[in-house]
Amino acid sequence: MTPADPTAHGLLGAYALGAVDERERVAVRAHLVRCAECRGDLDELAEVAAALAATTPAAPPAGVRLRVMSEISRVRPLPPVPPVPAGSAADTTAGGAAGAPPAPSPPDVGRRRGGSSLGRARARIGIARRRR
Repeated sequence: MTPADPTAHGLLGAYALGAVDERERVAVRAHLVRCAECRGDLDELAEVAAALAATTPAAPPAGVRLRVMSEISRVRPLPPVPPVPAGSAADTTAGGAAGAPPAPSPPDVGRRRGGSSLGRARARIGIARRRR
């Protein structure tokens, strides 16, 4: 992904599923022409999507919905991350203050560690990673 085009990178999953509009499809295709990393990611996403499509849906165990709904009130949501005003001391883009520290990241509450979400998804459905 190039920093100039984060939107196209963020649409790769939807693009792999054919769930983008014409404007987004054109933007992603243009990005893929110049970004080998995203082409590789798209190949993996398409492979995972195909494997998931080949699975048979299973009904969840009885009572799962009730348990989830009763526990959801106990989960603490992440606070919203306010936008950084352009030109402020925390703005690390070209217009930001030189040498300013980056803005703090949101806390990792409830996030799993250990590899990418794509890697974990591939592992769960038994797809081996191809060597590039």
